[in-house]
Amino acid sequence: MTDVKEVAAVKEAECHNVTKTDVEDGMNSSREGLMQMYRDLDPHARSLKSACSGLLFFSCLLCGSVEGVFGLIAACGVLCCAAPGSLGTAYAARCTRVMALLAAAMALCQIMVMSSLSWIMTEVPPAVEALCNDHAVADTATLAVRERGAQKIVAFAATASRQLQEMKPEALANMRCENAIGFANNVLPYMVAIGFSLEFGLFITALLTAKAAKNITISARNMGANAM
Repeated sequence: MTDVKEVAAVKEAECHNVTKTDVEDGMNSSREGLMQMYRDLDPHARSLKSACSGLLFFSCLLCGSVEGVFGLIAACGVLCCAAPGSLGTAYAARCTRVMALLAAAMALCQIMVMSSLSWIMTEVPPAVEALCNDHAVADTATLAVRERGAQKIVAFAATASRQLQEMKPEALANMRCENAIGFANNVLPYMVAIGFSLEFGLFITALLTAKAAKNITISARNMGANAM
């Protein structure tokens, strides 16, 4: 009975006999694994930051729109608010991916609107001139699709302008139809082209950002990062 107790005491002492060297070896192993994870995530982090830089540029140019706000949140989440290191970028990429997809969806809607407007652009100046000269509107059933669309857009803009005139007649008293016709002929096509280019750039950079965020998130999850 005494021998059994002595053997149990020896085994218990061996179990609790953890030397300082063993602890240091475990810490070094964990540190090396973490550093290796940082090194493996570095290419994905650089790709994501590069995409976010482009997204930030277009979002600043469109900061007055909904898609611009979503793009700013997505880009700043990685470039300004992420923790140091590639692992911190991976954690920030989760929110960035969602915001980038929302920005891309809103930009796609704007691209479709501007594409429709550019399709009827040639019919807008005649519709403005007819409205300014108080010409009778032709039967919409006999008009082409582009002409009908142009008349509806011009009528909507004219209604909004008249409401503004009722609110501030003194500020809009000097506006003339010649200016509206000149704007439709000379300025509106360039505005639509610039707006389309900016929205398309935001759409592409948002998709690239979402893809890069997905790649770094999946890589960090496969490497065993916590809470991914």
